Amino acid sequence: MAGLKPLKGMRDLLPQQQIRREYLFEKIKEVFRKHGFDPIETPAIEYWEVLSGKYGAEEKLIYRFQDRGGRDVGLRYDLTVPLARFFASNQGNITKPFKRYQIQPVWRAEKPQKGRFREFYQCDIDIVGSRNPLSDAQIIITIREALRELGIYGFQIKVNHRKFLSAIARHFGIQEREVEFARILDKLDKVGLEGIEKEYMEKGFPKEVIKGIMDILKNPPSLEEIVEIIDNQDSLSAYENLKRIFLYLKKTGVEEAVFDISLARGLDYYTGMVFEIVLTDVPIGSISGGGRYDNLIEIFTKYPVPAVGGSIGIDRLITAMEEMGLFREFPSTYTDALICYFNMDEKTFDYAMEIKGRLDFMNVDIYSGDAKMRGQLAYAAERGIRWAIIIGEDEISRRTVSIKDLKRRTQDEISIDELANYFRTSK
Repeated sequence: MAGLKPLKGMRDLLPQQQIRREYLFEKIKEVFRKHGFDPIETPAIEYWEVLSGKYGAEEKLIYRFQDRGGRDVGLRYDLTVPLARFFASNQGNITKPFKRYQIQPVWRAEKPQKGRFREFYQCDIDIVGSRNPLSDAQIIITIREALRELGIYGFQIKVNHRKFLSAIARHFGIQEREVEFARILDKLDKVGLEGIEKEYMEKGFPKEVIKGIMDILKNPPSLEEIVEIIDNQDSLSAYENLKRIFLYLKKTGVEEAVFDISLARGLDYYTGMVFEIVLTDVPIGSISGGGRYDNLIEIFTKYPVPAVGGSIGIDRLITAMEEMGLFREFPSTYTDALICYFNMDEKTFDYAMEIKGRLDFMNVDIYSGDAKMRGQLAYAAERGIRWAIIIGEDEISRRTVSIKDLKRRTQDEISIDELANYFRTSK
């Protein structure tokens, strides 16, 4: 029955799947908070005029519809444009630089593929109200630490500057086609050098321009070399900015960052530094990206507001972590122990509640089904609960409990007075 399945590109998540996600969210939040970011939330639906004209060719992927009041609205495509609207709406209550994190779902009507869905969560951080290159570096430093906190070390941080792309466009006399040039370049990872060369030809770029662009891409220059190849004001400005950012990254131990002239980041609103984080051990594409967008918020405020941010794609990250085996010992339930019993009566219930009270530092559940003891133990095992705390008339009379460790297949009987210490010292 089709109606029982989620829409294509969307999913139901079982408890063990959601536990993994929540674990990642909490770890990521801890790092974000450590670096001075505070949480916000914005609505899932925005007025269409808020979303339109901000994403270039990607705008076609926005879910657009009319609500019951006939208003033209859309599901948010990312968390950056809603942040811009949020800042403009709440600027009187915001201290700048404004450092925020936001973990919420977004929607894109694109073709589902490995690690990519139509409904997915983004984990964003942004710094609004600062042009200081330290803000750009802080975004990368914070996201890099979050990944390492999750046990991920094999990755590369590709860094570029959109003004280098402007410099290249001006150098080859195609500045009026800069956005189109950058959008095609952004497809490099998907279609390769031959693919983008073919598209430049199909779009009618001059042959000598295509040759010049391809020469740069086939022999990627260093940060110092690109300034010598493309010598104009945009190039020099980008060089000075990235040199300072790389200095901050180096001084904070970020060794994974490399300059990559081919990095474009396809969204039109980027104006300065851009970055992507790509895993080196799992072929899944980028798991994080972002950059500086100094003109976006001005659309809503009507005055300049500099900003820089980055995002972690949680679904791709989970897919990669599964392939890397980082979830092998991961729990499938939050419940640590299940209280099992032979007969539930008032005396048994009171004793079970006393046990729960003594173990208030753990997640302890009381079996609430209809199975006998054997079925209760099978239920605990199937859910992945490690300990079964068994009580009956004998245990109640002796003021003891029987503890069955379902992981190690052992069983002990201890006094209820020793219960808390038993679990505090068990592993």
